[in-house]
Amino acid sequence: MTIAPPRLAAHAPIVARLIPRIPEIALEVRDVCVDAMPVHAAATEGYFAADVRPAIYACCTGYLRALEESRSISREEIARILIPVGERHAAGNRIGLSLLMSALHSGAGHLWSLVAAAAEPADAADLAAFTEHLFAYTGEVSSVLAETYIDSEQLTYSGDVLARRALCAALLKGDPVDDLAVRADITPADRYHVVALHIRSIDGLSGPGAQLGARRRLRLAQQAFDHFAGGPVLNTFDGTAGIVLFAADTLDADQSGDAVEQLISMLERRFHVDTHAALCRDIGRAELAAAGDSCRQVAELAQLLGRPAGLYHPDDFLLEQQITRPGPARERIAALLIPLREHPHLIETLEMHVQYGGADRKAAADKMFIHPNTFSYRLRRVAELTGVDPLQPNGFRLHAAAVVIHRIDRAKFRIGAEAAPE
Repeated sequence: MTIAPPRLAAHAPIVARLIPRIPEIALEVRDVCVDAMPVHAAATEGYFAADVRPAIYACCTGYLRALEESRSISREEIARILIPVGERHAAGNRIGLSLLMSALHSGAGHLWSLVAAAAEPADAADLAAFTEHLFAYTGEVSSVLAETYIDSEQLTYSGDVLARRALCAALLKGDPVDDLAVRADITPADRYHVVALHIRSIDGLSGPGAQLGARRRLRLAQQAFDHFAGGPVLNTFDGTAGIVLFAADTLDADQSGDAVEQLISMLERRFHVDTHAALCRDIGRAELAAAGDSCRQVAELAQLLGRPAGLYHPDDFLLEQQITRPGPARERIAALLIPLREHPHLIETLEMHVQYGGADRKAAADKMFIHPNTFSYRLRRVAELTGVDPLQPNGFRLHAAAVVIHRIDRAKFRIGAEAAPE
């Protein structure tokens, strides 16, 4: 999410007056913010100097520099500065959220008064635009602070939530659970419906911004799980991926698939991002580890292969699960496409051939906006380069398996590149 730049040019007088004074103004706003927090003087120097003051200065300087450059301000920029500070103070209950909010609005008000005091009658339109932009920025900062505090307090003070997560992890590993069950105040069920969740990565979002989104989803999901089952639900979902265990006796076995599918659809609407899930019904405790691994792999495969968001079952990906398991066979199948790496148009044609099951080359060619003869020629080139003919039944099966592995590896590489720090 971004805040649109103000409707005023970088050379507008109201902006031009700010530029030479950015360091001075940022320091002044910082001091106003600190003075608005009535904390004990002895504590002030102890930790304000370490994080709060630098964070306020960085937020104000970043905001003014963005005005100077006439560019958008991203939630990621704000989160990078504020999340570490918010987490430290929320976890230790050092500065309450209300104090930080009061300081924020005091600082914003002071900044506006400085700009307004220097404005001239001809600057009225620019001052109005600046005011609108400052309100938007203040609102975004407030949102990041509030979400950080809510998430941190929930994780810090909800010992029962942490105990449930530990119990769920132990059940999925097959570890002893008696002590954990007592700590969580939950009697483990004999059988569970196992659900794996996998959230699509959001392009361009990483670091604190992605972390904030994941924690928001974690909070929403926990509320939805408990409401859905009518009580505390064991899960390891971290806002991006994880396993949920619904006691089998809380859901009718014959209708569990429909009910869980409705839950996933509801979560996707709340998350505003593609959500892939997998379900294993009525699993005994001794089989939870295997079922959890299977569901987790299916949910990830559905996402990596570009399948529509929603609920899947292990039987939907039996072949894909088998051919993507690490081992010599997988490596030999994957190596089939190595000769095509310098010919992306051939890989694209092969993928389309596989998508249409090898049965309708005309439709596949139309999809690519090429002539069927060109499509067939490309497939013959694939046969020449790889030594395996995709137009023959056995060759088609091998190439179809290679395409699946290629798509999964390509998706994993893309996700890894997006997550890598700049």
